[in-house]
Amino acid sequence: VTSEQAAALSMEAERFPALHSIERKTGFKKRYIALALISFLTSVVFFGAGVRIFADFIAVLYPVFQTFKTIKKPTNQGINEMLTYWVVWGVFSTTERLSDRLFSWFPIYYFLKFIFLAWCLVPGSQGSKIVYNYLLMPIFREHHQRIDTFMKDTHSNAARTMDKMFFRALSKDFGTFKLKTKRKQKPKKGVDSRTL
Repeated sequence: VTSEQAAALSMEAERFPALHSIERKTGFKKRYIALALISFLTSVVFFGAGVRIFADFIAVLYPVFQTFKTIKKPTNQGINEMLTYWVVWGVFSTTERLSDRLFSWFPIYYFLKFIFLAWCLVPGSQGSKIVYNYLLMPIFREHHQRIDTFMKDTHSNAARTMDKMFFRALSKDFGTFKLKTKRKQKPKKGVDSRTL
């Protein structure tokens, strides 16, 4: 840390009265306390529980905002960039869900996830375009007919199953539905009908 940076940090630390109290109790200068707090918080965000939240923020919320901006002022390049990002994110997210047990124990997994998704998202790096063109597109070209057939079969089977379930539920609920009405009972012999 240069002397200029240390002076700027000391001036910034003056705004926080809690640092004065900690400085008196510990004997450490405010700038070192502030630097330690910043280092601690940064390490928690990037290597602790905070990195998962931060990675999800970068992976979803920021691109959603960028997509809204692209929809508001559409350009071919903007639309292409966002669609490419969402395809890469969708494949990555699905793969991550399937292999979560393998990678989540890895200490810096979420930090690496953050780096990868940030690289994919930053327009200048064209990370999404690289992943799409060199990894996803060759797989899609090779298997697109099987994927299309699978999707059509799945769609028709799901629709057929849902129809059966729906009509079966209707027939159970409404097929045996009978209007129940109270019948007047005939009075028994020797019983006063007004008491019934």
